[in-house]
Amino acid sequence: MAIAPQISVVIPLYNKEKYIRRAVDSVLGQTFRDFELIVVNDGSTDNGPAIVREYNDPRIRLIDQENGGESAARNRGISEARNELIAFLDADDEWLSDFLETVVHLQERFPGAGAYATGFRLLKGGEDIFRDVRIRSSCDEYGCYFDLLGKGMVVTSSSVAVRRSVFNKVGSFRVGCTRGADRDMWFRLGLYYRYACSPRICSLYYYYLPDNVCHTVSPCEVSPFYASILELRDKSDVELPVKAQAMRYAQTQFAGEIKGILFGGMRDLAGRRLREYRALFGADVSYFRLSLLRMAPMLLLRCIPFVRVRLVRLALLIRSWMPGRAQIGEVRKSAAQ
Repeated sequence: MAIAPQISVVIPLYNKEKYIRRAVDSVLGQTFRDFELIVVNDGSTDNGPAIVREYNDPRIRLIDQENGGESAARNRGISEARNELIAFLDADDEWLSDFLETVVHLQERFPGAGAYATGFRLLKGGEDIFRDVRIRSSCDEYGCYFDLLGKGMVVTSSSVAVRRSVFNKVGSFRVGCTRGADRDMWFRLGLYYRYACSPRICSLYYYYLPDNVCHTVSPCEVSPFYASILELRDKSDVELPVKAQAMRYAQTQFAGEIKGILFGGMRDLAGRRLREYRALFGADVSYFRLSLLRMAPMLLLRCIPFVRVRLVRLALLIRSWMPGRAQIGEVRKSAAQ
């Protein structure tokens, strides 16, 4: 009988032929070598699966299934995994060479955690504009998900590894959603399990690529995160302090979603979301602020995100001029050494 690898890697693949080679190469280039790579072809109609088949590496398995969405592909990868620790990578992202080594180290140091996350580098569209997203700490951190969020931790589907047994408690990724299923999962996981987090930048997250889902998803679609908020109110097996933190976090996230809808000019949809907000959280300060914002002139609402984007770009440009800011190519080169 073959010995199971120490970690399983799951890549959901759907029409990502432009990027899948980059993602697979980043897994094969890891300093930690004891892994299996499961690529779940979720009914791709392009050449992506053929590219994966070109690799002659026994650690790679390509699994074909009918198109069911990213969540269905991740769930299939989880069911096929041979190891307790499962790392996720989106087909259009990549890892730096020490990602697996870092999460395995976290697992050895914090065996009681349910998930292990690292920092990541956010790239908008290409490699010229980026920022680092990491926990504000000089060392590894372990604790409640909502406490770590307050310290700057952000979990993405390309910068986290999860213990397989965790899914028996929190359930699978919600199927049928075109956005937010990963954030919903990290939230549900945080209700019952601790996270371990490294401040190291180990992942490159490509945001706003031409074929990213953010281009095709309508804000009218209700996030699966909303279902978790509704379920949370009736959960009796969540510790009360954690439940209170989770509700405050959910309140912030829901308010942010309403702001995004308003800035997009959809005043009627924002009104419906505000009524849902009041039913969930009551008429608090945030609710009244959002109500006032909804009454602002449409021209002002449309200008706010425009000004915000320009300010962020200016800040990133200033940061890129600062001494010691490595470019992406240099980061990859140093990580590979």
